[in-house]
Amino acid sequence: MNSCFYFKILKFYIINILFFIGIISCRPYPDSHVSDKDKYSQAGDRQTFTIDTLIINMRYVPCPTTTPSHEDDAGMSTVMNSYWIAETEVTYDLWISVYVWAQASGGYYINPGIPGSSGLGAGNEPVTNMNWYDALVWCNALTEWYNYKTGSNLKTVYNDGAVPVRDSSYTTTLDLAAATVNANGFRLPASMEWELAARWQGISPVNSNNVMVNGLYFTKGNSASGATDNCLNITATNLVSWNLNNSGSTTHSVGLLQPNAIGLYDMSGNVSEWCFVMNGSVLRGGSYSNSGNILSIGASNNIGSGNAANHVGFRIARSAD
Repeated sequence: MNSCFYFKILKFYIINILFFIGIISCRPYPDSHVSDKDKYSQAGDRQTFTIDTLIINMRYVPCPTTTPSHEDDAGMSTVMNSYWIAETEVTYDLWISVYVWAQASGGYYINPGIPGSSGLGAGNEPVTNMNWYDALVWCNALTEWYNYKTGSNLKTVYNDGAVPVRDSSYTTTLDLAAATVNANGFRLPASMEWELAARWQGISPVNSNNVMVNGLYFTKGNSASGATDNCLNITATNLVSWNLNNSGSTTHSVGLLQPNAIGLYDMSGNVSEWCFVMNGSVLRGGSYSNSGNILSIGASNNIGSGNAANHVGFRIARSAD
């Protein structure tokens, strides 16, 4: 009787442990046993990071996914690995919190940035006036700050060998370090990751302003992210982006206008966003000072990796674990 009783107890615990592991292993990342339909329906799932009073919300983009590219949708590009991308551009409140910690911890050099386009903006306006190298190093600092505050063990993305790059003046080192983005810490989105997230509509169209590839719908490349028509339609564009026609020639607090289909705000307008490409930097999305096709999700431009401007900011991404 006793041996039978103990066997039943052991069996009960083993079944429950396996069940628990099964639940954990399939959320929130789709695995090979999840159908494409179920995998793609998870686009836009939210992941939240809390540091003191600051909250970073990120949205999930399932891959591999092939998306149209360019303003005329004539190109095709496949993003191979799933990732998370921030709902909003990096605010000055978040930027300066990381910056102050990084300066106090020693070893970090990053240009200080300014709040909004004027330097007098609110804390929830985008940080501006940092160059691409500053953004890379700040992402490393955010990863290390998050680990310090929460006891986590996220891995920095931009490294010189095994050492995180902590000085944005080390431009040659960062040009080489930025070629590897497979760690799970915070980083800039790759240019095509940005475009895929900006275009995503999913297995069902959100509106008629779309093109379909492999059974998935994407916003047309001549449009602002989330817009119902192309960028020449000022009314449609103003609903989703701060631009020359509605901004008053200044940045605004993030997240005030309509989001796109997976919950991302200000992908077009407010500030142009630094992204990563294999040979350096690129800007996506246009800013408060732009109008027309510069705001389109198929367009890109650059001011040079070492230059900063009050219409340029960025948002962060993470590779899916």
